[in-house]
Amino acid sequence: CGGDLHKQIMGITMGGNSSPFIADLFLSQLEYKYIMDKNNPINLKHALSNNKRYLDDILVLNCKDFIDISKNIYPSELILEPSHGTGHEDHFLDLNINICDNNKLSF
Repeated sequence: CGGDLHKQIMGITMGGNSSPFIADLFLSQLEYKYIMDKNNPINLKHALSNNKRYLDDILVLNCKDFIDISKNIYPSELILEPSHGTGHEDHFLDLNINICDNNKLSF
């Protein structure tokens, strides 16, 4: 870039044709390894198996301490930032998610 060399040190490198595929494989492998670890409780494994992820955007609906748990799953270079929703509504990518009175989700 203008004669300078820059090294990306945060997040997942993007831009190449295979970058999204590699990022998904890498993060999926980390999540699978954590869930298959025999030392983790079965209820935690079940809760984490319901998470949704699009590349490095993660939707976690049923694990309030996921930020702390994520430090055991992902490398320190992948910084997760919690959303600032109200607990009954939030946004994931371009999707508005609400928990209705009947405990069902509306999008």
